[in-house]
Amino acid sequence: MKMRKQRCMGLVLVLLSLLVVKMASTGTTPEDSDATVAVLLGPLGIYMMVTKQYILYDGEEANSEPNTEEEQKGVKQRQERELQRPRRSRTGRRLTQHSGRSPRQSSHWETLRRN
Repeated sequence: MKMRKQRCMGLVLVLLSLLVVKMASTGTTPEDSDATVAVLLGPLGIYMMVTKQYILYDGEEANSEPNTEEEQKGVKQRQERELQRPRRSRTGRRLTQHSGRSPRQSSHWETLRRN
């Protein structure tokens, strides 16, 4: 049912692009003969008609829960590995270290600004 809906929508997009091209061919000014939307809608409609993948969003959440016990085990292992790895400040930088200064203590620059 979902694929039928997608294919029908693809057909409508192709028909709309053909209608735009027909209307643009009768235009007299450059603005009237602009068929940019056909360049966008035509290929999208064709793709929607021929693809086997469902690409429409129906407002349903994707199934992000692992289904099998193996998938659940793999997810748990990846999460544990991620938690055990040391954090990095930015890509390509060295490991971050605690500065030893508590957040309430003022820095040297804050002390100079007060004086």
